[in-house]
Amino acid sequence: MTKESWIKRKVNGNGTAWNKGKRGIFSEESLNKIRLAKLGKPSKRKGIKCSEETKKKMSLSKMGKSINKGRVFSEETRQKMSEAQRGSKSHRWIKNRDELKKLERTLANDSASNVWRKDIYKRDGWKCRIQNNECDGRIEAHHILSWRNHPELRYNLNNGITLCKFHHPRKHEEEERLSPYFQKMVELSNYQLRN
Repeated sequence: MTKESWIKRKVNGNGTAWNKGKRGIFSEESLNKIRLAKLGKPSKRKGIKCSEETKKKMSLSKMGKSINKGRVFSEETRQKMSEAQRGSKSHRWIKNRDELKKLERTLANDSASNVWRKDIYKRDGWKCRIQNNECDGRIEAHHILSWRNHPELRYNLNNGITLCKFHHPRKHEEEERLSPYFQKMVELSNYQLRN
C-alpha cells in the first residue's frame, strides 16, 4: 500500500487496523514466545517518578470515575466479585458486632448535624469547593476526618467541606488520601474570611 492510498483511507474513515476484531491471529507457539519475551521484565514506566503536581492532577482526573463503568461482566465473574467482598473479607467488616450502636446511626440525622451541614454550606457559598467543569449533582457536606473514627470532630466546622456528588470521595482509601488536600482548602477559606 502506498503512502497516498493509506492517507486516503484514513481521511475517508476506512482506516481500521488489519487485525481489528480478529481472534486467533497468533499460533500458541507465537503467543508463548511473546509471553516468554516479556516475562520478568519490568514495566516501561517502572521507576519513573512523578512530581507532586502531576500526582495531584492524576488524582483529580480519576476522582469519581470507575474503571469498570459500562463494563459488562459474566454472571460467573459477578458471583466471584461478590464472594470476594462478603462477610469478614469486606473492608467494612467489624469483628465485634456489639460495637455497632443504633445511637450512632441516629446521631447522623440529629439537629446538631443539620446545623453543622448548613453552616458548612454557608461558609463555602453553597458551592462545591473544587469547582471545575466536572462538578455534577447535588452538594454534600463531607467530613474531612471520618465521622465514625473522630467523634470529637463531628460538629467542628474545620472538619467539613462542601463537595458536589461527583467530587465526593466514594472509597475509604480515597477519603484518607484527599483529607490533607481538603484541610488546606478549609484553612485557606478560613483565612480569606478573616481578612
